[in-house]
Amino acid sequence: AGHIGPPALHALLRPPPGSAAPEDRGKAGGGVEPASPTVRGPSDSEEEFVPLLAPLTAPGTPEPANVARGRLRARGMFQADGEGKLDFLQARLGSDGDVQRIGGTPWAVDWSGDFSLREGDAWSGTGLDRPDFELYRLSLYRRYDDGGFLRAGRFLPQELPSVGYVDGIQREVGLSEHFRLGGIAGLKPDRRDLDPSAKEPMAVAYGTVEGGKRGGLYAAGTAGILASMYEGKFDRLAVLLDGRADLGPKLSLYTTNEIDLDTGSAEHREGVRVTHTDLQAISPVASFLTLRAGVDHFERPDTRAERDLLPTGDPRYFDRGYWRYWLGATEYLPWKIRLDEEIALMDAPGEDLTPRWRLAATRTGLPGLSAGQLTLTVYNLDGAGAEGYGGQLSAFLPFLDGRLSVRPAAGFRFLETDATSESFELADLSLHTDWWISKAWSVYAGVTGTFGDSVDRVLIDIGVDFRW
Repeated sequence: AGHIGPPALHALLRPPPGSAAPEDRGKAGGGVEPASPTVRGPSDSEEEFVPLLAPLTAPGTPEPANVARGRLRARGMFQADGEGKLDFLQARLGSDGDVQRIGGTPWAVDWSGDFSLREGDAWSGTGLDRPDFELYRLSLYRRYDDGGFLRAGRFLPQELPSVGYVDGIQREVGLSEHFRLGGIAGLKPDRRDLDPSAKEPMAVAYGTVEGGKRGGLYAAGTAGILASMYEGKFDRLAVLLDGRADLGPKLSLYTTNEIDLDTGSAEHREGVRVTHTDLQAISPVASFLTLRAGVDHFERPDTRAERDLLPTGDPRYFDRGYWRYWLGATEYLPWKIRLDEEIALMDAPGEDLTPRWRLAATRTGLPGLSAGQLTLTVYNLDGAGAEGYGGQLSAFLPFLDGRLSVRPAAGFRFLETDATSESFELADLSLHTDWWISKAWSVYAGVTGTFGDSVDRVLIDIGVDFRW
């Protein structure tokens, strides 16, 4: 129901090279903290001045080595329905994390992946009812003094997230305080299951410019050109753009774009095509009011790799896609009430620019729970022979100084269809809990009942996390 910001929002909010907080370094796309000088002792010809209140530090103290952080998570989901056709069981074991300063060097390794098992009628015939291992990230990483870095393995480059997953190598060099150049080369994993594949070799060259001061006049942008082949034939040539600009403290702009050039591989569309655009403007007009606006667009690139991914060659998969124009606002009112609104128009095949709107109201502070929250969200439903309204009433109830939280919710809709008159339906009920047993251990449990459709379902979800 809400707007999800462009990948550029996440990519460009990263701290500049060498400035990330220690706890943020080494994550996906993060770096290794540059080694600081080793403390030296006084020499024969020079006596080092030590302030009277300075902390005592042993001369020659080595930098910490093999600094490991990570998470191991286990999840289990079970669904039962009234007719037994949508039953399923899914178990998942995953891990993510990093090890910095391997052996006391400026090298780091990071990883993310999971192993899953699926069984039940809901998975029958889908090809997914088998053990499955997904590796999302496994890479070696090294940052250099010029602000550049070297990354090798499987990764998702946050400098240009639209590149997608790569099995290969990335190198970035800092030319100055404001300019960096980089390149990526490797193979794209299989688009269906992320298995290693040699079908789609690719390369990207890009440059980054950054200047000004955040919160004042500031601009940062990355421009790259991507070239790829598929099964031995040249397939895609695209210009990738990500950017951010602050026009003072009251206006920030974010954008990400993909422009596909004509390589002769298209079957359904020819010429230069803008296949992906997100433009978002955010303005904190006052302490109690923030305004937002944006334009989104997506159409499927007409490439061999994309066509091979689809079950049929239906040309409707390669229509002009959609354009979405939206406005939003957030207001902070007295009595700890927050309002959040958004209205959007969608221009797409079969879509007649019908307004889509959403309104959410949150009250912070409940009887006996100063940090508790109660939220009511409503939105309109229009299309596919149905018209009406939907919504959700949810609460956040923290206990034990926030270590235990309970989140009940109820979804509803008031709908009129071509076959039925207006009626009120309880769509779903859910109850989820999170318990932080300690800094390392946490457990999660939830149950959701779905009603009002042709089949009623109950979904149970449990999990445990261990962090180090």
